Amino acid sequence: MNAQEEITGKTGEGFVSSFVCNTTKALNKELWGIGLNFVYYPVKKIGVGLNLNFTGFRTINETYSYTISEPAISNSQYGIVCQYNLIQSHKILTTLGVSSGLSQINLGDKAILVKAGGFSQPKTITSDYYFAVEPGLSFSYKTWSAEGGFLWFTAGVKYCFLISGKTEFGSSNEFSNYLFFLGVSSAILK
Repeated sequence: MNAQEEITGKTGEGFVSSFVCNTTKALNKELWGIGLNFVYYPVKKIGVGLNLNFTGFRTINETYSYTISEPAISNSQYGIVCQYNLIQSHKILTTLGVSSGLSQINLGDKAILVKAGGFSQPKTITSDYYFAVEPGLSFSYKTWSAEGGFLWFTAGVKYCFLISGKTEFGSSNEFSNYLFFLGVSSAILK
């Protein structure tokens, strides 16, 4: 089996899922979170799928004229991803991709906690919604392989461009920034 077949299978079809920890900056604060990618490769080298990123609330100084005791922000992103495998070998995979979709920036109050999914989190006071475009590059190193499946360590960077949207408190420039990620990816191939 050659390097291309190891990554995408003999037919080119395959499914890759990734779980990553990520970080980005907004309002000069680091936002930490998790990301999930689910990508289907209908042909060799080209994949399409879903991209989800979530960050926890982070304390900020700005209240944006709202009555908030302990202001905080969080970010959730939901989008479609298109990927192209640039470099492929038996151990290395470099992918160029672009995601586009919805970015929801939440302004919350850490002084008021509410239950969500069994966890306590700051109450969301208002939210901004933007159209997001994220070009990025990822690097993966294969650590395990078996017939029809692989496991990689994955790292990468994206730049999140927030374009127009419904804003209640901030501006797209305050939340557009680099997003760095590190995690694992697994593949199931046909």
